[in-house]
Amino acid sequence: GSFVLTSGGTEAFCWPGPLSWHSGAISALVESLSHYRSREYRDEGEGQVLGMTRSQRSARITVTLACFLMATFAWGTVFYGHSVYMDALTRDRGWSTALVSTAILTFWLASLPGTMSVGFLIDRRGPVPVVIIGALCIGLGLIALGHVSQPWQLFAVYIVLGFGYPAMAAAAISPTLAPWFDRGFGAALGVALSGASVGGALVPILL
Repeated sequence: GSFVLTSGGTEAFCWPGPLSWHSGAISALVESLSHYRSREYRDEGEGQVLGMTRSQRSARITVTLACFLMATFAWGTVFYGHSVYMDALTRDRGWSTALVSTAILTFWLASLPGTMSVGFLIDRRGPVPVVIIGALCIGLGLIALGHVSQPWQLFAVYIVLGFGYPAMAAAAISPTLAPWFDRGFGAALGVALSGASVGGALVPILL
C-alpha cells in the first residue's frame, strides 16, 4: 500500500496520493463557495422572489458540487480512513489495537464542540472560513499522523482531526446548502452527502 513506513533516518509514513489529490479539490471548493454569496434574486419594485434564473441555477449546482467534494474529502480521508490508519499504526509502530482505538475515541470526543458550533459559525461568518479551518485541520493532521512516534502525539493528532472534521462534514454541509434552496433542499442535500459514499469507496484505496 501507499501508507508505509520508510527506512533509515527518521521514520515516517509515506503516502503520496491523498494530500496532492485533495489540495486541488480544496482549492476548487473554497473558490466555489466564495463566488456565490447572494441568497436569492428579488424584484426591486415588488420585493418578490423571481423565478429561478440561469445564474441562480448555476449557483445552486456549484454550491451542491462544492458540498459533494466536502463530503468526499471528510468521509474518505477521516471517517473511512480510521481502519487504514489503525492497521498501519499497529503494524509499523507496534502499538496495540486498544491504544489506537482509544486515540480514535478522542477524535470523536473532540468533534463534539465543533459539531455543536459549526452551524452557528457558518451563519455568522459564512462557509468559506469554516471550511478553510476544517480543511487545514484535516490536511495538517493527516501529515502529522504519518510522523507520530509517541502515543501522546497520536492522541494530539486525533484531537486536531476531530476538531476539523465537523467543519467539512454534515454539520457544515447542511447550513451551507440551506440558504440556497426554498424548495428542493432535500434532493440537493442527498446529492451532496452522496460524496460520503464516493469518498468511502475510493479514498481508502488511494491511502
